[in-house]
Amino acid sequence: MRQNVITLINVIMFVIGAVMIALGRFGDAFVSVGLIAMNVVIGVYQEARAKRQLDQIALLTRPQISVLRGGAEKTVDPTELVIGDLIIVRAGDQIVVDGTSRAMGASMWTNRC
Repeated sequence: MRQNVITLINVIMFVIGAVMIALGRFGDAFVSVGLIAMNVVIGVYQEARAKRQLDQIALLTRPQISVLRGGAEKTVDPTELVIGDLIIVRAGDQIVVDGTSRAMGASMWTNRC
């Protein structure tokens, strides 16, 4: 919220409001501060809405893994992967691993002989 309050335009409007108060023009000062308040409210609303939409997009694009478990192929979340699962890899799949491979040689990983 701080990013929405302390912006160049808001600082300028605060200065204008202070000058209007010093000149005795309280109505104009009220309008100036009211514009700042509206700017902050709209900025916070837009930021919250954008974050909510980005969170929804992140859920849609979350990776899934095809595994052979109990003789049947299943699609699971990476956090549900357990020891003993056989990962099914098809052409075009990207694999990010932190471990060892026992079934493939280096040429299988790089697609070079």
